[in-house]
Amino acid sequence: MSCCRFVIQERLGHTWRDEVVGFPWDGGVTPAIRPAGGGAPLPAQLSGGRVWFTVAELPALGRAEFIAEPADSAPPAPCATATPDGDTLVVSNGVLAVRVPATQRFAAVSEGQRLPAPLLGVRRGQAPWIGNGWLCASPDQTLSDVAFSTLEEGPLWCRYRLTYHAGEHEYEVELRLDAGSPCLRIAEHSTLCHDSAWSLDIAPGFQPQRAAFGHHRTWGKTAFLDLEYTGRQHLGDVQAPDQNIHFFADDFDAYSFLAGPVALGLAATDDGDWTFLAQNPISMKPGPGPSLVLSASCKAGVRKWMLFFADAAAYNADDYFTSPAAGWRRKFETPLDWVKDMVLDWEDRPDADRPLAACDREDIARARRLFRDWEPLRRYAQFLDRDAELVQGQYDAGGHYPLDDQRREDPMCAWLAQPDDKTVEILKRGLFEGIRRRVEAFLGPRGHRHDIVTSINLGRTLRPFMQMYDILAPQMAMTDEERRWFKAAVAFLCYKIVSPHYWNAEAIVLHSDHPRSSHRTAWFPSRDSDWCTYNVDTAPHNFHTDLYTALGAAALVFPGHPCARQWVDWTVSFIERELDNWVFPNGAFIESATYTLAFMNWWVPYFVMLRQCRVRDYFLDERFQRLCRGLCRVQGPYDKRIRRHSFTVMGDAMYPSGGANTLAWVANFARADRPFSAMLMGAWQRSGCQLNNPGQQGMSMYDALFIDPDLPARPLRRLPSEHVQGYGLILRHAHGSRKEVYLFIKCGKIYSHFHYDEGAFFVFADQVPILDEYGIQYGTATNEKGEKVPGFMPGLHNAISFSGTPTDRECYNRGYVTRFLTRDWADYAVCEMPIHLLHMKPSMSLWGFQGEEAPYGWWRRHILYIKPHGFFFYDQIESEFTATLDLNVKAARFESLPGPGLRRLYEGRYGADLPVCVNAPTDGAVRDDAIHMEPTASAFAKFSTMESVSAKMKATFYDQLGMHVTTGPNRDFSWAFAWGSRRQAPRLSPLGEGLPGSCLASAAGETRAVVAPWIKPAVVIASPDMVYNGWAGAVTRRADGGIELMQMSGNRIGIPGGIEIGGDGPFRLSAGEDAVTLEVGGRARWLTARRPGGICEVRNRQGEALPLTPLGDGAVQFAVPAGESRLVLG
Repeated sequence: MSCCRFVIQERLGHTWRDEVVGFPWDGGVTPAIRPAGGGAPLPAQLSGGRVWFTVAELPALGRAEFIAEPADSAPPAPCATATPDGDTLVVSNGVLAVRVPATQRFAAVSEGQRLPAPLLGVRRGQAPWIGNGWLCASPDQTLSDVAFSTLEEGPLWCRYRLTYHAGEHEYEVELRLDAGSPCLRIAEHSTLCHDSAWSLDIAPGFQPQRAAFGHHRTWGKTAFLDLEYTGRQHLGDVQAPDQNIHFFADDFDAYSFLAGPVALGLAATDDGDWTFLAQNPISMKPGPGPSLVLSASCKAGVRKWMLFFADAAAYNADDYFTSPAAGWRRKFETPLDWVKDMVLDWEDRPDADRPLAACDREDIARARRLFRDWEPLRRYAQFLDRDAELVQGQYDAGGHYPLDDQRREDPMCAWLAQPDDKTVEILKRGLFEGIRRRVEAFLGPRGHRHDIVTSINLGRTLRPFMQMYDILAPQMAMTDEERRWFKAAVAFLCYKIVSPHYWNAEAIVLHSDHPRSSHRTAWFPSRDSDWCTYNVDTAPHNFHTDLYTALGAAALVFPGHPCARQWVDWTVSFIERELDNWVFPNGAFIESATYTLAFMNWWVPYFVMLRQCRVRDYFLDERFQRLCRGLCRVQGPYDKRIRRHSFTVMGDAMYPSGGANTLAWVANFARADRPFSAMLMGAWQRSGCQLNNPGQQGMSMYDALFIDPDLPARPLRRLPSEHVQGYGLILRHAHGSRKEVYLFIKCGKIYSHFHYDEGAFFVFADQVPILDEYGIQYGTATNEKGEKVPGFMPGLHNAISFSGTPTDRECYNRGYVTRFLTRDWADYAVCEMPIHLLHMKPSMSLWGFQGEEAPYGWWRRHILYIKPHGFFFYDQIESEFTATLDLNVKAARFESLPGPGLRRLYEGRYGADLPVCVNAPTDGAVRDDAIHMEPTASAFAKFSTMESVSAKMKATFYDQLGMHVTTGPNRDFSWAFAWGSRRQAPRLSPLGEGLPGSCLASAAGETRAVVAPWIKPAVVIASPDMVYNGWAGAVTRRADGGIELMQMSGNRIGIPGGIEIGGDGPFRLSAGEDAVTLEVGGRARWLTARRPGGICEVRNRQGEALPLTPLGDGAVQFAVPAGESRLVLG
């Protein structure tokens, strides 16, 4: 065997200590490993075709060399031994020992086997044994035996295997002890496919008094918990994170138990190797006895974790990341053995060729012209402080803010407006500092748990920093050492992003039942997803996209890296899966229009790079265009308070919303498709030519680089009511006009960010909101008592809330639109919502997602909109718990009106009166409140059209009055609201006699409307005012003496002694002095018509007479074809 030299070059500026590394080795004999500078041989071990040894220290930017040569002495003894002890073995390295079953056969039993677990007990050194372990096999499967074997023994580590057999099925447990380590590494792999589980009670011989843990919600500190051996205390689970940290408050990557001076802990390792993540946690349960049982399923999949001993005194309350648990987690996150094999130095394109990907030189020239000639950007450039440093917080999720008179820092836009060397140096310092911080965070004591390397804080920095570097590199004076370090640091961050042990990206986009999916059923175990039936991951799309677009941006900026093309292809695969699976037929995407627009903040700049590098042109992709077209369709009405249009609030959003500037970005790059580009520019112009809030998130540079304000614009006009799949319904009247009415009701499977809003709605009319959906807004409100009210509380939605649990939280985000008919004169819809609640575990907030699913029943919301002024509702409740009708009105005061039912007239805050009438229940308890929320800085940012909103209006912009009507179990609500000017004097009253409907009276006439449960028997009315048989219809007597009969779902409608129409809707009959017309739509069917004096003929639009069948009593029957018909009755 000849000598061989191993070299490790440190390129990240980090000092490494006590790291085990391996190098390929073909020989069958372990060589002697010596430092190249001389010294004693290092303990070495052959494993997996590599020779392994320990590097005591590798200095920052230093170099270590080692010589492998023939060994001149016998190999050292193994670091651990396995000693038989009856039907068990004791495996020990002198620091930690574990008792495991020896090879043995099991007896078959009929009731299910209770067998020795793979871990029967542990101990520290020669201390007493701790624990008692058992395995409960499924009663439907017999485990025949367990076999113990030694896999490898060496001076650095020893590995052993336990294999339980059940025919062709197996459950394997590998144990590894390292030399001198108090840690036992455990790797489980099962193909049993039956409900078996192991347990280890660690109370015998130990009985800890306290537990210690850290979580992102303990803010870097160690949390201590006194243990209660009652069987009721909920500790949680240890499992691998499905992203770099656990978001759920009772999921942990490590957990420790303290008994006197000793700590015994467990921690997840090799996060990306876990499978069936939601089914394979290790639960921790203290109980009477006392007992403290760790248990986990061994049904299927892979689980990798460790048990370790430590000193209890090492747990410091002020700093969790100095604890042994955090130290063990950190040790496995970023080992030197992984980093040394990264390609961190390579030849790439010269800086003189840049920009390569972020944009082209014409984009930079146009941006400079816009800063000079276009008023919005000229004002912004003049406002900026050219001496200000780059603020790192603008490029992560938690620190960004809109600039104002006190904060005027945006050096990238300052340079685009007027390039100079001083600004380039400011930007260079900022870019290097931002990248350095994140590399140091990964390599520091907090590792993956550091705030600035969570997905949104890494991706939202790396992507724009890559784009800025691509633009600025020709101007930056960099030494060779600086350039080499910057490239190495960026490549290291890319390797981190593609590592499944940091960010299990592939698992996130797999279907929920895929073995490697990181999906979990967060609220309800029975649901086919996690945060919603729409997101397949516990990480929202924007989190996921932050990282993969950052990775792709780096790869396109440094195309010479040997992994660059592979990384770009990987990101494109994610984009393809997003577009294929999550763009609905009418374009809905994630959470809300606002969230989708924010998501596009990350997507579009990366799409520009893909287009610039001729990888993909997504701007002309039908799926992406469908998404953009959907955004334009859900854009809200003109709001005269802010003098522009904003986007729909439903799903999860702020109002007024940002993000419309992204549509102008897309329009520029999609200009080859002129109608599509013009539509986007039209929506952007309606938004007030919205730009990024000044400087916020560092994205104002994209406005300058990507917007061409001179492109043609053509906004969408005359849109009908529509079902927006995934979100819900938009009911419209007079779209695009001053009389536009816009109601959005949330009813779909798109997740809504931890608050229940299925069935909730908001309404715009007369160019202002009249019923607001405050529950969507971020922030905390104050009620009339001065109490704080979180914005997610159910009562702040225009919906039904349910009581009877300790939390009073409705947690289900899945609704179904089961009926939807739309006409120019009326809309009819039925929205159905399962009612599910969650009984929390003791001391757990909703973020814990741990509890028992509580099926509360079913709720159907029936809506009849008689255009333009009246909405009539029937809420059918199938629930054995109390229900509350919650309404939130944009009003300053109200007046209670006399008469039957609960009748009110709200004085609208912006000039329109809102009558409200609750027909049933008549005995409900009524509670009123007043809600106030302060606007955020982002809502009224400088340089936005919101700047012009008066201080008085701004102070009350989100204020509203709440009305809450509570009734008992299984009781329905029949109610209505309307609006109109004070001159129109709108009023609502019940139809009377317990009928499910209301009468709307105003200067324009009187409408009697019925809306009732359509799966129940039809409502039958025979009164002096109307004849009706059906579920949704209305009779209007106009002030000019005319009659309108509007049937949406029913059998008969008419005027007593006057005209009647029989048959199902939708249809409208209009009778005036001159003519009787019948507008019919939908499927082919037969209608009957009757009126005093009879009906002689029915003619269609072309003047052709329809065949009539006389029925007697002046009635005739005729067939109407499918589609739209306008008939004249003579």
